[in-house]
Amino acid sequence: MKLNKSDNKKGFTLVELIVVLVILAILAAILIPTLTGYIEKAREKKLISEARGLFVAAQATISEQYAVNADFKSSLIQSGAGKEKYGRVTNYMLYMVQNSKKADNNAVHIAIAEQVLKYLDSADKKTATYKMNNSHNPLGIEVSAYEKQYKQPGIIICYDAWGRVVFVEFGSDGMLVHMDSDGTITVTKNGVFSRYPEGD
Repeated sequence: MKLNKSDNKKGFTLVELIVVLVILAILAAILIPTLTGYIEKAREKKLISEARGLFVAAQATISEQYAVNADFKSSLIQSGAGKEKYGRVTNYMLYMVQNSKKADNNAVHIAIAEQVLKYLDSADKKTATYKMNNSHNPLGIEVSAYEKQYKQPGIIICYDAWGRVVFVEFGSDGMLVHMDSDGTITVTKNGVFSRYPEGD
């Protein structure tokens, strides 16, 4: 009686498996940093685009308020050690407007906050892209720390007595985008939100 051998089936040897795993590890070491870089650049472009939009929305509203609001200068405060006065809209006003709370009744600040929230598709709290959970300002705080504590992006809009935006800062995803009036854009990973315009 002759037995059939089922030894004809071949599998991978241990050496072949190790070679395949080494090749996969080398490919992963090459591809993962590249893909991470692409993802980071895409996030950065998105944030820059939003900062630009914030700048345009804020400038349009500030220009309008400067032209029609007789109390425009009442929205300005002394800034830093300098003698210049600036207006500033931050998360405090965005939170108050989005949550329909009584704000400081400054018509300029309220108008800017309303326009910025509309631009961000965040005017309606229920369907907001960005929910403002807290009225705490991001001034002088690192982006990641602010996001972690308050669960919202940080926003600062600074304008001068002549109705011009001085700078806009938008902090989200651990990155801070700072856009000056001359169009200069700086992106800083874990940047710290500005308290005052440069020079003050």
